Amino acid sequence: LGKMFIVNAPWAFKALWTVVKPWLDRRTQKKIDICSDKGTKKLLEWVDADKLPDFLGGTAKEPPTGWGTTDEGPWKEDM
Repeated sequence: LGKMFIVNAPWAFKALWTVVKPWLDRRTQKKIDICSDKGTKKLLEWVDADKLPDFLGGTAKEPPTGWGTTDEGPWKEDM
């Protein structure tokens, strides 16, 4: 796992994270960001705005076939 963002997390989830976090290795803790809002600022540090969906503060529009139906991602980049 490189980085994980949990966005629009309810207060109960953040409270649970406060309890669980100390049990995890520090490296793992640093890989997880919990955001009570859309987390746009943090997400844009990792994802280009044109790749981030508009509902999370980016500029990417929903494809005609819907989210999750494209094969876009870093695995498609030329190596």
